[in-house]
Amino acid sequence: MHDEGCIHCGARAIQRIQRLFAIGTDAKRERSRSTLAVWMAMGHDEARLRALAKAPEWALKPEGCSGNRESAPAVAGTSPRAPSGKKRAR
Repeated sequence: MHDEGCIHCGARAIQRIQRLFAIGTDAKRERSRSTLAVWMAMGHDEARLRALAKAPEWALKPEGCSGNRESAPAVAGTSPRAPSGKKRAR
């Protein structure tokens, strides 16, 4: 699970899309923007989310966050699995 109140969880969700998904650049951009919109709708600041997501290090959860750093928000179409028949990039 992720913590909807934790901006780091939102940034990490965007980082996962950008770093781990075996999809094209346009698809990554669209999914990242969709995830950004979801987290902004939960009241998070766009500029701060973008800054955390662009950082070279992973946006780790701060003390008190109940979110699991391995999970991304449940946003339609944001599974880290590659489309069937394709392998994930490593």
